Amino acid sequence: MGGGGYAIGTPRLLPPIPDRMARRIGHWVARQRLALSKAILHEVPGVRGAVAVALLTGDRGAVPEKVWSNLRDSGLAHLLAISGLHVGLMAGLLFTVARAALALFYWLARRFPAKKWAAVISLIGAFGYLQVTGSTIPTQRAFLMIGMGLTAVILDRVPFSMTVVAWAALVILLITPESLVTAGFQMSFAAVVALISTYEAMGPRLGQLRSRGGWGRRVCLYCGGVLLTTLIAGTATSPFAAFHFNRVATYGLAANLFAVPVMALWIMPWGLATYFLLPFGWQNLGLVPMAAGIGFVLDVAERVASWPGAVRLIPTMSNAVLILVTLGGLCLCIWTTRLHLLGVGAVAMGLLIGSVADPPDILINERGNLHAVRMNADEIVVSSDRPGFVRDSWLRRYGVSISRSWKALLLDTNAPLRCDSLSCQISLKGRRIAISKDPRAHEDDCNSADILLNTVPVRIDCTSPDVVIDRFGLWREGTHASYLKMGGVRVDTVQQYRGGRPWSP
Repeated sequence: MGGGGYAIGTPRLLPPIPDRMARRIGHWVARQRLALSKAILHEVPGVRGAVAVALLTGDRGAVPEKVWSNLRDSGLAHLLAISGLHVGLMAGLLFTVARAALALFYWLARRFPAKKWAAVISLIGAFGYLQVTGSTIPTQRAFLMIGMGLTAVILDRVPFSMTVVAWAALVILLITPESLVTAGFQMSFAAVVALISTYEAMGPRLGQLRSRGGWGRRVCLYCGGVLLTTLIAGTATSPFAAFHFNRVATYGLAANLFAVPVMALWIMPWGLATYFLLPFGWQNLGLVPMAAGIGFVLDVAERVASWPGAVRLIPTMSNAVLILVTLGGLCLCIWTTRLHLLGVGAVAMGLLIGSVADPPDILINERGNLHAVRMNADEIVVSSDRPGFVRDSWLRRYGVSISRSWKALLLDTNAPLRCDSLSCQISLKGRRIAISKDPRAHEDDCNSADILLNTVPVRIDCTSPDVVIDRFGLWREGTHASYLKMGGVRVDTVQQYRGGRPWSP
């Protein structure tokens, strides 16, 4: 609805950061990242090179907006955001290569646990990937989760279990408790919990299939596992993506089924090879095949994004709906008895309630200079047709991409809106709403309107309308959202959600 903040303490000038070893190392890593980005773009110019830079250094600034739009609309934007997928792939590739290399030396494999040494090498490599890709918060979270799994391997524990996931979540929340309400935390753990639950249930059967066949069956099982992983992760994260971003890529599952295996089996392995080839000046040997895979993924994104109805915008779900879906998913994944089937009902109920979400009928911002009225499920009328952060956020939360302005609505002779120099009147759901911008209109509007919205203070006795919102109320309580119900009008304000916290005005 709206947000803001301010400092409650007295500013003070901090001393310069001392030139310590950690700072010098950070500067050196930044220079290496820049040099790596230049080397990649020199070998692979254009869009493919920009995407390769994003995957290998975390710098996404060179990726064109059109490419981002295609990736978002096709459900593939997560492939460019360095997160658990990329760190996990790098760590897994390093672990596999290191263990295979150690196994080549018979005397070494007999005397030392190759699996544990491979886990150590993989952990070091994952930390290096964390540094070279910018060490963002999502990447740090992914490294912590994967690091705990590799530590479990070193300690002869099961690396992929609900216990490890629970400890990883606990550690992350102790360090950054605010991450609990972020999309990255919720989607990451939703995918991990769903994957572990599925493969724990299917593990014995998959083990039998793997042991009975040769290399051909093992390759097919691996490729099938990548597809199954994509399906499970996409299904588990879709409710959280819908809640936070108000958009669902209709064909995202199909796009991921084609793109993720290429990312896992082709692009990232060649990206890892590029790191090792770079010191010798042979990076072209890794970048050229990597760019070919990137081109395939971009083609998939462009094609899927062009399909009719590729993006479906949905209104914001309530927190209760997300909590219900989350609890249902946890019951389904964690419980091992027949009671876990109750989770299916909880998830289905949550999704059903979320599908009939009831957005506010009227919004007015804290300054009173921006209003939005929901005429019907598909049409929003906004007082300004100029793009802006608040306006665009409202449209996204309503689940629409375009709106009509007051001026456009006034040109429609059949529209229930009339304006003069003092105020505007609009009929909605059997109620008359008046929006006054001049005190001279207050007396008439007070006598005729059911809901009175004012961009200026109301200084007369105005008791006839069911709801009166004026400039003082907006200043004190922030943005107002009004819901027109059969039994009356419900008004929510920013102040109600903000509460009386120390940082509240």
